Amino acid sequence: MRGDLFLDIFGGTAGVAKAVSLKGPAAYVFDLIYSFDILKPRNLRALLDLIAGGRVRGVCLASPCETFSAARRAPRWSSYPSALRSKEHILGLSGLNEREQFLCEQGNQLMLATARIARACIKYDIPWVLENPLSSLIWLAPPISRLLSHATVQQTIVHQCQYGTPWKKPTRLYLGNLSAELLSCTCRQRKKTCSATGKPHYVLSGTTKNGFRTQAAKEYPSQLCTAIANSFAAHWRNVYIACRSSVFLGTA
Repeated sequence: MRGDLFLDIFGGTAGVAKAVSLKGPAAYVFDLIYSFDILKPRNLRALLDLIAGGRVRGVCLASPCETFSAARRAPRWSSYPSALRSKEHILGLSGLNEREQFLCEQGNQLMLATARIARACIKYDIPWVLENPLSSLIWLAPPISRLLSHATVQQTIVHQCQYGTPWKKPTRLYLGNLSAELLSCTCRQRKKTCSATGKPHYVLSGTTKNGFRTQAAKEYPSQLCTAIANSFAAHWRNVYIACRSSVFLGTA
């Protein structure tokens, strides 16, 4: 089977990497918190070379969504985060101050790096997944939205409450060469109660004494990490079976 490495890019605390490592391949996390800056050309080039070199079995991309977040909706004069983008101005609003402009441009570069990696996976037939909140404006950025036009790419939506969290947090996934069968769980809430917990969802908007509520949902729930790992494992198993069958039938 192709590759012995799994790349968890923007992987944070390595939830997906840990779950995938239980399925076979060595999983590595590439994230700024581990001093890996993907915006350095040599680092992005190294990842692309790995993907092209035949050693990569799968890739997970959790592209940073901070500047694309719909939660940034405070008035311009507020001390809380205000919008840096809109549906009409995906790459950045006019009139941003110097720091906001820097953050927006940095977010654009991260989005472009994400798209380049996804395209490389498509080129070399490597399964991959890209995650962001459903409401993220990143899905409207042309380099990302164009990925869905490829025959091997599909999208699905999950609600994180179905994977063990008290919040709903609708999340969109782009799946390349992966089935959505294991990643399509959504809440069937009734009377404002979660279908998984039977309780109202924890509201992520607003603040607590510890900061913004959204920080609580920054990392994937472990059950979602396992579901993502299982999706990759199912693909690898199907590829293995297909290869064995072709050898047996003499068509390899």
